[in-house]
Amino acid sequence: LHLTGYGIQGQDLSSQYVGNIMTATNVEATPAIAKVGEFWLEQKLLEDRLLLRAGLLEADRYYAISPTASVFVNSTFGLPDSWEVNMPGEGPGYPNTSTGLLAAYTFNKDWQLTGSVMNGQPAGPATTRTNYGASFPTGNGMLSWLELAYTPEIELADKILPGNYKVGAWYNTNTVDNVTLSTTGRTFTDPVDKTYRGQYSVYGLIDQTLFREANSSTQGLSAFARVTISPQQSRNVVTSYFDLGMAYTGLFIGRPDDILGLGFAWAKFTPYLNSQIAAENALSGTQTPMPQPEQLVELTYQAPISPWLSLQPFFQYAINPGGKAPMPNNPNQAIPNATIVGLRANIAF
Repeated sequence: LHLTGYGIQGQDLSSQYVGNIMTATNVEATPAIAKVGEFWLEQKLLEDRLLLRAGLLEADRYYAISPTASVFVNSTFGLPDSWEVNMPGEGPGYPNTSTGLLAAYTFNKDWQLTGSVMNGQPAGPATTRTNYGASFPTGNGMLSWLELAYTPEIELADKILPGNYKVGAWYNTNTVDNVTLSTTGRTFTDPVDKTYRGQYSVYGLIDQTLFREANSSTQGLSAFARVTISPQQSRNVVTSYFDLGMAYTGLFIGRPDDILGLGFAWAKFTPYLNSQIAAENALSGTQTPMPQPEQLVELTYQAPISPWLSLQPFFQYAINPGGKAPMPNNPNQAIPNATIVGLRANIAF
């Protein structure tokens, strides 16, 4: 039996100030409340080769996970934010769970197959302070997910270089609105009032350790790259996405556990919006900018200070927030690029 809870505080930096879809930190969320996270029962079978979990699940704990990308602060390096803006109810990623059943089968030390079925709409973000996310939603279609993972350990001279290679896909039978009805930062006088049943995405991931320092099994350089394709242009706000980056553990003498990371993410907005924005500009006499890919750069440094404390300064630069979404008070002017600087303290006890 497993139970996770969250105590979310403060404002959402991205939605309130930056306007980008790639949420600045992977802890901020709306609404800011205390709520239940994952809550499940687990059973292992077949000499522990088959794992079964049933209850409230978060997809970002199981799918499209890059070990190297885990150092970054921006949430898009976890479950890609391209899926959050596309999926009904923002999808089953932190802090939103969905009722479901998950199975993972380990064929051998290198190969694993993971699959799940979940309710097509998560518990949240409409969670209120009265139910704390402690509901088991059903009846909103079915979100089916499948991922195949290959995790070899490549021997190079006397070094072992672990890798992660994954391919996967998900399909949701729930209904989804036309993108002109979605939250894109753009307002349409005459939106396409249409809903569809069925939405899907495919993805791939490469994560590989490239170099190990002498006499160490942890220090060295790793790199990753991920791509997602969501081709249904009238249903998906973001139709293609990729991120990539690298991280070096123990770069500086005397700091073997410090991690220096540099990452980049890119999200292309659906071309379907172009004709809709052009029609709105002609109708309303506005000059709303056409969508451009949103991009993000992050530079971060994670430094353990003690067994229970680590500090992590980070720098982010958001390009074309919201895909060059218009300013809320001026539809003719795009939201400007933004610089985000912060310091995270991680306390473990």
